[in-house]
Amino acid sequence: IKPSNILLNDKGEAKLCDFGSAKVLVHGQKNISYICSRYYRSPELILGAIDYGTYVDVWSLGCCIAEMMINRPLFDGGNNNTLFMKIIRTIGEPSLEDMEAMKV
Repeated sequence: IKPSNILLNDKGEAKLCDFGSAKVLVHGQKNISYICSRYYRSPELILGAIDYGTYVDVWSLGCCIAEMMINRPLFDGGNNNTLFMKIIRTIGEPSLEDMEAMKV
């Protein structure tokens, strides 16, 4: 999910569009980690996780909401390393439990 995939109508209703990369996620099935636009990529995707769920979309949506509030991308790294460092500066370093939960 990225801002250009969120449409608003004149009633203030939000609709998601562009499901070109959408797929049914099956637990245990390998996925690609570079599926999401960089600014909206969750930490586990940045770290290369290939077994993930729809929570990566929740992260992306949160980044979109933050962007709408501050009028700029929340995490605008030019590469995965810079992006991950900006996330750490904002929300702190992940614990060992966080890393295990991210399957990294």
